Amino acid sequence: MTTVQFIVFAVIMTFLISASYAGYSAAPFWPSKKRECQNVIKSVKLKEGQKFYELGCGSGTILFSIAKKYPEAMFIGYDISIFPFLYARTKKLLGRYTNTKIQMKNLFKQDLSDADVVFVFLMEKCYPRLTQKFAQELKDESVVVFQGWALPEIKYEKMNRPDDTLPLYFYRGAQFREML
Repeated sequence: MTTVQFIVFAVIMTFLISASYAGYSAAPFWPSKKRECQNVIKSVKLKEGQKFYELGCGSGTILFSIAKKYPEAMFIGYDISIFPFLYARTKKLLGRYTNTKIQMKNLFKQDLSDADVVFVFLMEKCYPRLTQKFAQELKDESVVVFQGWALPEIKYEKMNRPDDTLPLYFYRGAQFREML
């Protein structure tokens, strides 16, 4: 194997292992559709200076869409898969999104205590870990939006599902401590 072949092989394996780990731990990369973005933009309300976190932000489609609407808020996206992370970082640079941060970090290990809104579009298998994390870290008034599936053990405050989109389920930070 030549040096070039080895480098190409190593890069491909890094991408594959990264994507596999992301899919196993929280969710595979699945880009959001334009209709889904519009539903989030219409449903989530932010004020100046508030912080919006997207856990498993992928290519940043949701994050950048809502960041355009609320330039006075701060947006942080976490993803652990290399390809979506690099794609999102490129979009951030080219789009000049000064109010966004894209970080390649494990979402389960990040502090969310200053979050005003947390957006989640992950597989249900990681919900138990997320609910424990939210119970420990979120402010009572923080809003948590789950796209796709509701939490089985907590009653959502509000649900929004326009035609032909995945539902959005809204919770408050205080609700996660009530279930402990």
